[in-house]
Amino acid sequence: ENGVSIIHQELVLVPHLTVAENIFLNREPHKGSFVDYRTMFQDAQRFIDSLGLKIDAMEKVYRLTIAEQQIIEIVKAISFQSRIIVMDEPTSSLSDNEIDALFANIAVLKKQGIGIIYISHRLSELPRIADRVTILRDGQSVGTANVSEISNDEIVRRMVGREMTHYYTRTSHPAGGVALRVEHLTSPSVEDVSFEVRHGEILGFSGLVGAGRTEVMKAILGFEPVLAGAIFEEKKKVTIKNPAQAYALKI
Repeated sequence: ENGVSIIHQELVLVPHLTVAENIFLNREPHKGSFVDYRTMFQDAQRFIDSLGLKIDAMEKVYRLTIAEQQIIEIVKAISFQSRIIVMDEPTSSLSDNEIDALFANIAVLKKQGIGIIYISHRLSELPRIADRVTILRDGQSVGTANVSEISNDEIVRRMVGREMTHYYTRTSHPAGGVALRVEHLTSPSVEDVSFEVRHGEILGFSGLVGAGRTEVMKAILGFEPVLAGAIFEEKKKVTIKNPAQAYALKI
């Protein structure tokens, strides 16, 4: 009611509805007792066009990329006539090209006089997107400065409360033998994945949303069928058809 909208990190769109239906969800224009779809689609397209977007208001949301869905959340906020938009970690699931597109649309909003509160832990984004930065530590503000007048090192120092001579510390710890080996794993969701993890070792999996990280683990745990490839626990080849079998192997 006061012109403030929040775009959460986890998108809250309804995939099987159209872009327009998502924008006007629970506040659809009506003609008598019926939804006025023509007006809804026209108004939604007008908001989309105002940002110079190439998105059809009648398109189903599930057909859009994650970046485009993020933009639809912005359009939804604009449709409320918001003057302040809070964005919580909007780039957490985006590729570099998608981030560029998002920042371009934020620049359009800025020219329209809309204020943006941009929440991020990616310091490299600040010079590109922010005019001022407020730094938080333990739930309290520890300073505000113009981005052009403060360095990333100073931001980090204020966040942690001390000088940072090293961003990361690592204690050497020799890994043991191979605990789990996966060879050419293929499931309905992933294809030809191979890796091994040793005792006393942390192996990280990274990738964008939809890259298949979770699906690899589901296949190993028996939530998804293994169509090809092999799994070795220690040196023994094992067949895991359900989570109970994985649990019995201490996975």
